[in-house]
Amino acid sequence: MRDRIVAGGQALGWAVIREEQGLVELRYDKQGKHQVTVAVRYDPSGYKIDYVDSFNLNYAVQSGVRKIHPNYNRWILNLIKYIGPV
Repeated sequence: MRDRIVAGGQALGWAVIREEQGLVELRYDKQGKHQVTVAVRYDPSGYKIDYVDSFNLNYAVQSGVRKIHPNYNRWILNLIKYIGPV
């Protein structure tokens, strides 16, 4: 699972910035203008992607609802597609 996460991310330009057992943190930098970091927690049965931090993506929590630039969702969906099904 770890190898699929790393390979899928790298194919799309995501960089591994931290790694430990069951966790890979990936960062995507869009031309130095936008940046996002996610934590991908995994085990043999699957993986889960969680938002960690971002720069210039207008992340905010308003009335308990998290909001972020729509490109974030596209980047995450592409990452899921490249990692592959569980």
